[in-house]
Amino acid sequence: MDSQWDPEVWSLGCCQGKRRDNRRAMSSKLKAVFGTYALVLESTCRVTITVGALGTVQVLPGFYVYIGSAFGPGGLRGRLLNHLRKRNSPHWHIDYLRVLTMPAEAWISTEPTRREHDWALALAESPAVSTPISRFGASDCRCPSHLFYLGRSWSRSSCGRLLVSIGASSLECVSGLAGWEMSLP
Repeated sequence: MDSQWDPEVWSLGCCQGKRRDNRRAMSSKLKAVFGTYALVLESTCRVTITVGALGTVQVLPGFYVYIGSAFGPGGLRGRLLNHLRKRNSPHWHIDYLRVLTMPAEAWISTEPTRREHDWALALAESPAVSTPISRFGASDCRCPSHLFYLGRSWSRSSCGRLLVSIGASSLECVSGLAGWEMSLP
């Protein structure tokens, strides 16, 4: 079954990638356990969007990392599948960005302790990244943001090293996410 791209996004030239049904593959790679995650997203275009109460923001071409945790029903699998789904009516900050980006990979830690705020605060201090949208994903905490810009050059090893350098442990990389959002209900 081949899903269709959102025509509005397609006309911007963003999110170009493979369209295929990989829901089963996605579910088998992600675990339904609690943990913290870093979702790496790629934007191929420069565009201005409105992100809920955050207002108008500029999205640049390159890679972004969104930090979160999954300690509710469905765990990491449920949370990441939710983030990978493109929504017609965005609710969370990440939903607005997902319309313009393709998922690249997810770094997950199954430590039993929430580390999203530790990771977000450490990334905010890191000279390797920038904070493109203040308070993004952080309306319920004191972190400056949960979204960080990695720039145009990025690799799996550099993202993993960055996360380890800020204290992340027990990391596992789930790669090859491009195209999975096309098949999600």
